[in-house]
This record gives sequence, C-alpha cells and structure tokens, in this order.
Amino acid sequence: MRERVSEEAAERLSVLKKTEMAAAAEQLLAATDWLPPLLRTAKTEDRARAPDGAQGADFCSQAAE
Repeated sequence: MRERVSEEAAERLSVLKKTEMAAAAEQLLAATDWLPPLLRTAKTEDRARAPDGAQGADFCSQAAE
C-alpha cells in the first residue's frame, strides 16, 4: 500500500482485521495494476530477448527469485 497508494492509506488500513484489511487494500489497488514484488514476472520484452526455449522455462523458478 505504501508503495503504490500512500503512507496515509496504509496507516488507515493497519488498524483493521486481516480480512477487512485485504478487502480494503484490494479495492484501493484494483485500478492500479500493482502487484507485490513476489508476484511480479519478467516484462514481456525481457522474455522476447530470452534464448530459444527459455520462454517456456519453469515459471515457479521465476516466482522464487
């Protein structure tokens, strides 16, 4: 939340219970297309430059990085 919306929004959500916090964060972040770093994948152009056969590489290894 701090990275994409604001410090103030993150502070407001910090007092909520986990389920309420997740629902509120989802609403605030829905229009931004933001994902936490753990869920991000390589950009499409990075994949296009990958050697042949690397494009279909195990996606789990990318998530682990």
